[in-house]
Amino acid sequence: MELQVRVTNTGLFVTSFFVAAIFGVVYNSETVPLDFLATPTTICVHEIEGAVAIFVVLAIVIQPLREFLESGNSAVFRALRTKVRVPIPVKVLAAAALILGCFVFAFWSIADVLGGYNGYGYSFAMHPILHVIHNSTIGLIPYIGKKDKGTQASFFFGVATIGMLTLSLGRGIGRALKDTATMFAAPALILFELTLWPSAPEDMTWHVTDYLWWGGTNDGGYRALDTGGAYIFSNWLLLAVVLLLVASRIPWLSLPSAAIWRRFRTQVMDWPTVTIGGPAGRNFSALGAFEPTTLRFLWPEQADESAKADHYSRKLMAPCIMDLPG
Repeated sequence: MELQVRVTNTGLFVTSFFVAAIFGVVYNSETVPLDFLATPTTICVHEIEGAVAIFVVLAIVIQPLREFLESGNSAVFRALRTKVRVPIPVKVLAAAALILGCFVFAFWSIADVLGGYNGYGYSFAMHPILHVIHNSTIGLIPYIGKKDKGTQASFFFGVATIGMLTLSLGRGIGRALKDTATMFAAPALILFELTLWPSAPEDMTWHVTDYLWWGGTNDGGYRALDTGGAYIFSNWLLLAVVLLLVASRIPWLSLPSAAIWRRFRTQVMDWPTVTIGGPAGRNFSALGAFEPTTLRFLWPEQADESAKADHYSRKLMAPCIMDLPG
């Protein structure tokens, strides 16, 4: 049987975006020189290697894992498949949160990129329109509008993400989580990182946002106070992770896994058959141990009725067998 992949608009969008993002990475790497501070640290390189290794392992086992999850009947799996009917008023609020969150995140992202190493003040001075927009909109938001710029950007990005997630619940909770993470949050962060790279390459080794300074210096969000420590949550790491998230949605990604596991099943198809005795005895091939539905027997409450019948029929027939002569 040939392996087939159903091509959808989603698949085409993800593939096109990923190819364009990789082109952006290659272009930046060829045109933007990296000095000592901009070059990824050893810790960052190891983090990226670990993320890639996890991605490769998941790509190999995705086929049996998908079959197992689809055949599972636990409360978690049922909840992820549940489609939530969101009321109209909630949809309106979610849409407003999505628009507001995207606006604030885009505003501070643009100001960050235009400011480069000089910061947001330089952006406002060189582009007065940004100062006008800020004073007329974001600057009027109580409490959070007075926070650090990076904190505001990440907070409202979270608001936008929740809004998108809420609007997607009608397709199922699991599908909404997957689509929001891989087709909304990840692409938005990729665009930001690819524009930050040529604008301030040294900031790529810096922490992603103000409160993610672990591994480096708690400098309160000011690059000038950085002592050159290796941040655990660097922009290089974020770029790598979000690229892998988008890559996970490429339709053809599951083909190698499907081919590997189909070949594995073919090889074990001729393994010997094991017969379980008893009046209701059944035959099992070794291949059955690798079928996703077989894994359900790991949980006693999910054992099927035929297995129970085997157990009770042997138990009931035991006295008769003992009474037989000789």
